[in-house]
Amino acid sequence: MEPGASPTPDADQPAQDATIRVEGGRPVIVPGVNGLRCCGPDTARRIVDALEEGDRSVAVALREVEPKRTSDDLRKLEIVEQVGTFTTKHPAKQPRVTNIHRIADLVDGTIIGPGGRFSVNDKVGERTTEKGFVVDHSIQDGIFVDAVGGGISQFATTLFNAAFFAGLEIPTYQSHSIYISRYPYGREATLSWPKPDLVIANPSPYGVLIDTSYTSTSVTVTLYSTRWATGEQTAQTAAPVGQCTRVKTERTRRFVDGTVKVDHVFATYRPAEGVHC
Repeated sequence: MEPGASPTPDADQPAQDATIRVEGGRPVIVPGVNGLRCCGPDTARRIVDALEEGDRSVAVALREVEPKRTSDDLRKLEIVEQVGTFTTKHPAKQPRVTNIHRIADLVDGTIIGPGGRFSVNDKVGERTTEKGFVVDHSIQDGIFVDAVGGGISQFATTLFNAAFFAGLEIPTYQSHSIYISRYPYGREATLSWPKPDLVIANPSPYGVLIDTSYTSTSVTVTLYSTRWATGEQTAQTAAPVGQCTRVKTERTRRFVDGTVKVDHVFATYRPAEGVHC
């Protein structure tokens, strides 16, 4: 028997973690389920008795295994209300739509713990055909190319903006090198493997649930937590950087304790393919 393998694989039942699903716009905890695994505390005695009696088989009891994440664990995170949402639109029936839906499904239900960080690349990994991604357009070094997973920056931009307005922090991001009109100017993010990545940080004392949904022409990311801060765009400036344009977008965050903080996100756009800044 392999190390760590169960002697009763047919009887084993893995525990199921408690989860949160959204019903009618409200987060609802779905309780976890205990699992079963060999063996009960009297297993050694049963084996000895069987050997002494010359039995070739022995019945052993299974023990219950609790889920790693219980309903109580989730209740403590206080994920109770919508704190941010954003939708972006796209044409229907393009290969990239498959990629957008696939990455949305993989991220859906993710919980960022208090003080935690969420990396899209760490969660999803490299985009491959084995994972259900297909070939579509992508920007690499300022030039449009075909790549597996092309188009998933639509999802990255949607998540970026949901976090922006929810008052979360975005320590790692990169804008597209060429502006694409379906995205908010200066307030968007691209994604590739292994970089650039998109990382969302949760500095609040509450958990944050990432809920995703989509139609044939749009993708939505909604964040649920306990309201801790709100963010809004309060200014934007643009300045030349060589042949390119550097966009600085101001965000004002207002916290429930009355604190107000201002920060910025940045984007640098080339005027056309192959143009260097």
